[in-house]
Amino acid sequence: MTLALPFLLALLVSAALVPICRIAAVRLGYTVPPAEGRPAAAPRARFGGVAIVLALIGCAAAIGVAQAVPVVIACTVFLFVVGLVSDVAALKPSTKLVAIIAVASIFLYFDRRLYWSESLTIDSLATLFWIVGITSAFNLLDNMDGLCGGVALIAGTAFLLTLFPIPAEGPSPQMQYLAVLLGSIAGFLVYNIHPASVTMGEAGSLAVGLQMAAMTLHIAPGRGSDLLSIIAVPALVLLIPI
Repeated sequence: MTLALPFLLALLVSAALVPICRIAAVRLGYTVPPAEGRPAAAPRARFGGVAIVLALIGCAAAIGVAQAVPVVIACTVFLFVVGLVSDVAALKPSTKLVAIIAVASIFLYFDRRLYWSESLTIDSLATLFWIVGITSAFNLLDNMDGLCGGVALIAGTAFLLTLFPIPAEGPSPQMQYLAVLLGSIAGFLVYNIHPASVTMGEAGSLAVGLQMAAMTLHIAPGRGSDLLSIIAVPALVLLIPI
């Protein structure tokens, strides 16, 4: 299987779901008011992230790569639900922070760490701050048309390129999952470019932010690698949100 197939599948599914989610958000009244200075602009719907996450999980399961990243999938669903509740009921920032810290703790429980240090304590703390920081950063980036999704698409593509060349037996499940993620984001961006008719909302920005943080744990060099390359690769890829 080539990477083009999972990417295109997710792109088409996401692009088909976004209008449905947008209509639902508008009818239910979950929209973002026009920005100051643009009173004539139409309100933007909040539920674009719903389309991203549904396309991501659905397509990953359909092509059989979801089982390669079970912790990422489970934690993404949890933060997606928290974000969706926040879109509807406006959770306090402290509540969302506690949820992100809980997710970071789950990664540590399953030994998903950065391996930036030989010290378990230091590395665990670094992993905790990394997941919380990157997830929160993408959450804050969802304030301009195309910004959060565009940065995620660029960063995800850079992560994918670090896995090249493709092995002779074909792309790994992680590569295919990343292609699905990129396709899901790209399908959303069709409607999120200026002037956007839909935003990710908390559900989308938290889920996408976690995906970017998790990619570092799954893709960045691990034990025994040069320390500079271990830190520089993810730091440079995610420089804007950092």
